[in-house]
Amino acid sequence: MKLNLRAGEETRTVRVVRRGDRMFVTFEDGVDVELQLLSSLNGGFELENGHARIHGAGTVINGHRQLWVNGRNLTYERTRSVHAEHAPPTETTLSATIPSVVLQVLVEPGQSVVAGQKLILLESMKMVMPIVAPCDGVVRCVRCRSGESVDAGVPLAEVDAASAA
Repeated sequence: MKLNLRAGEETRTVRVVRRGDRMFVTFEDGVDVELQLLSSLNGGFELENGHARIHGAGTVINGHRQLWVNGRNLTYERTRSVHAEHAPPTETTLSATIPSVVLQVLVEPGQSVVAGQKLILLESMKMVMPIVAPCDGVVRCVRCRSGESVDAGVPLAEVDAASAA
């Protein structure tokens, strides 16, 4: 998910991907940070980056999303196109709907795919379930490998939708 974070007059665009108790944050300048989620309860959270602890909470007030992180007030919004309700998504994160084992990864980053194409094969309860491309596009990344056990909701792959130029 892409976010615009605002603290005072400064705005930064970040990309956040959660995988289990790990969060991968990429800033617009290319800096990557990996955080571990230690706890999350009633809108509050505690993260760890190395030995540094980050305490925070989030809420929505009058339609504005707010974060308090280590005593600092931030506002944020998900980035969307002006006509997001009519346009196809420009990026899509794909995940398993139930706990599964990855049988086979059929694509690699940078590969062009078409809507409906099988990207990953999962097995759960002796059933094989494909993860398919929701739209034409390019595989941004694959975050799993054959034989790996994955939980429901954990991002497995990301697809950038093809431009309708």
